[in-house]
This record gives sequence, structure tokens and C-alpha cells, in this order.
Amino acid sequence: MDIAPLSPPSSWIMQQASNWPAGARLIDIASGQGRHSTALAAAYPDRFDILAVDRDQAALAALKARCSDITTCHFDLVSLFFSSSVTFGTEHVLSSVMYSLVLIQI
Repeated sequence: MDIAPLSPPSSWIMQQASNWPAGARLIDIASGQGRHSTALAAAYPDRFDILAVDRDQAALAALKARCSDITTCHFDLVSLFFSSSVTFGTEHVLSSVMYSLVLIQI
């Protein structure tokens, strides 16, 4: 599988992660190929339990190929809020809002 390089992770998220306790459970919402998940796993090996959620199975497969320690979950979060009649524009806005949350510490 050819895996395209990822954009750099958010410097803010990487900086904040240094304050999160060891063993913290993180959820990467709308993770895509794991720009943030894989960067956190590489920067803080064995420190976090990371779950990456996305609706794109190919993106999750690429994420898993980058870092097998991250748990992935194939799920369409948009379907929780809207019916199948939603236009792309609305769906994109929701995805952008969800993506801005990026990682939630639970």
C-alpha cells in the first residue's frame, strides 16, 4: 500500500499533549489518515491509548499501516446528526466542526 505523506500536526495539539497524563485515553474524531494520532503516538510512545474514528475505511487502513498501536473505528459520525438527504456543503461544515475538536481526552 502506497501511503502519502501527512501534513504536519497542529503545534497547539502537540504542545498540549505534553500536559496530558500518562495513560490518558484519546479519541481522534474524523481522524482521516491520522495526522494527529500518529504524530502523538510517535512523539509519546506508549503514553496514550488512542482511538481514531473516521468514515473512510481506506484512510483508517493507511493510519493503521503507519501505526499499528492506534485502535481504529470505522463509523460515519455525520449519520448521527443528519439523514442521507444532506447536501455536501452541510456535511462538510459538520466535518470541519468535528475536526476542529480533533482529540478529546476522556
